[in-house]
Amino acid sequence: MISTGAFQSEMTASSKQLTTAEKFAAVWEKKNAKAARAGGVSLMALSLAACGGSSTTTTSTDTTTDTTTDTTTDTTTPTTPATPAVNTISYGLLELKSDSTVTGTDGADVLNVEINSAIAKTVTITDVETINLTAYGNQTVDFTKITGVETFTAKDSTGTVTLNNVNDATMAIGLSGSGTNNVTVNYKAGALSGADDTATFKLDGASAVTVDVDAGFENVAIDTGSAAAGQQAAGTKSSLTSLTAPGVTKATISGDNQLVLNADLSGYTSVTATSAAGGIVGKTIGTTSNLSTEGFVGATSGTTIQLGAGVDKIAFNGSDASGKTNTIKMGAGDDTLNFTNDGSGASYVFGEAGADKIYMTQLNSDDLVDGGAGTDTLELATATSHTAVLRGIENVTLNGEQNFTVNSADSALAITVKSDGANDDVLLNTLTAGSTVNITDGTTDTTGTIDKMTVGFKATEAATTIDVDSGWCCFR
Repeated sequence: MISTGAFQSEMTASSKQLTTAEKFAAVWEKKNAKAARAGGVSLMALSLAACGGSSTTTTSTDTTTDTTTDTTTDTTTPTTPATPAVNTISYGLLELKSDSTVTGTDGADVLNVEINSAIAKTVTITDVETINLTAYGNQTVDFTKITGVETFTAKDSTGTVTLNNVNDATMAIGLSGSGTNNVTVNYKAGALSGADDTATFKLDGASAVTVDVDAGFENVAIDTGSAAAGQQAAGTKSSLTSLTAPGVTKATISGDNQLVLNADLSGYTSVTATSAAGGIVGKTIGTTSNLSTEGFVGATSGTTIQLGAGVDKIAFNGSDASGKTNTIKMGAGDDTLNFTNDGSGASYVFGEAGADKIYMTQLNSDDLVDGGAGTDTLELATATSHTAVLRGIENVTLNGEQNFTVNSADSALAITVKSDGANDDVLLNTLTAGSTVNITDGTTDTTGTIDKMTVGFKATEAATTIDVDSGWCCFR
C-alpha cells in the first residue's frame, strides 16, 4: 500500500474529529449530570431523549439488500445513579485571592472560607451550593461573579457581613454560632421583581441575630433547624434581635429548635408558626407571672398569629383599627400569652390544647377568649370594666379594682380576686351557675383592702361559695 501525504492528512483529520467529539461528549455529560441526578434518570436516557429516542427500545433497518426490519427490545431497567457525596472545599485565612476561581462539581458542594478583607467582584465562584463564611471584622462580599449559591451562612464571625449584588432572591441567608450575627443583604437590580419573593433565614444556634434585606420581598421565612436532620444538637436555641425587610407583612417560622425573641417583631399581618415545634419565647419571662415581655406588635389592619405544638411564651400588642380584628391561635402545649389590647377592633384568642395562661389588659364585649382543651386561666389587669365572652375557660384571675361582667361562658368559673391596693371596689356580674369566688391579698405587704364587693349571677343560685383568705387585712 502506498500512503500519500493527502491520505495521511485525511487520517489525521479524522482522528482529530474523533477527539473533538469525545471532548464534546464529556462536556455535555458534566453539564447534564446534576439534572439527570435530580430527575432520577441516567445520562444515557437523557442522551436518547435529546435525540428523540428511547432508553428501552432500539429499532434498526437495513435497506441495502434486505427490506426486513429487525426490532430488538431491551427490557433492562435503568439504574438510578447514587447521590454523590458532599464535596467540601476549604480556603483558610488569606488563601482566597482577588483572582481566585472556585468551581463546583456534579455533587453537592460546600465552600468553607475565612476572610479578614473583602471578597471583591473579581472572585469567581460557580455552582457551589453552600458557602460558609467566617469573617473577622466587618467585611463585604461582592456577588457579581458568584452564582449557583443556595445557602450563604455567616458562621462564628466577629463583625457585620454585607453582601452586595446578590442576583438570586431564593438564596437562603444562614447565621450560626455565638459570634456577631449581623448580615446585610443588597440585591442586584431586578432580583426582587417577583410577585411572591420570600427572604429565607436559617438559624443554627445563632445568638442576637440582626438581618437587613432590601425592599422587594413579600414574605420572610425563619427556620431554626432540625436535630433529626443532623443540622445541630437537640435543644439548640437561636435568638433574634432585629429583622428588617421593608414592606413585608407575612412571616413563617418553622424548626425543631426554640426561637428566642430579644425584641418585638412589628407590623406583620400574618405569622404562621404551626411548624415551630421548638416553640417561640420572649427573652424576658416574669419569674412569678411566667409572662413574656417580648413578642409581636400587630398591624393596624389586624394580625393573625398561629403557633405550633411547642411551648410558646409571647407578648402581643394589638394595634388594630376600628373594624379590624386580631386572631391568635396558641397551638398545643402549655402556653402563655401577654396581650396588651390597645387596638380598637375585636380580638379572638384560642388557647387550644394544653394548660394555657392568657393575660389581657382589656376585655371587651366583642372579644372572645377560648381556652380549648386543658385547664386554662384567664387573667385580667386592673381596669374600670371588663366584659367577657368565654369558652373553655376554667379559671379567672382579677387584679385590683374590677367591674367584671360575664356576657357568656360555657362553664362555671373559679374566680380569684387579688386586692392590689387600698379600698378596691369589686363588682362581679352575671356569673355562670356554679361559679365560685376566692378573695386574696395581691400585695407583698398584706395591705390590700376591699371597700365594696358585689357578686351577681345570671340566675338565682341556691347557694354559692365566697372564700376569703386569712392572713391579710380586711373588708372595710
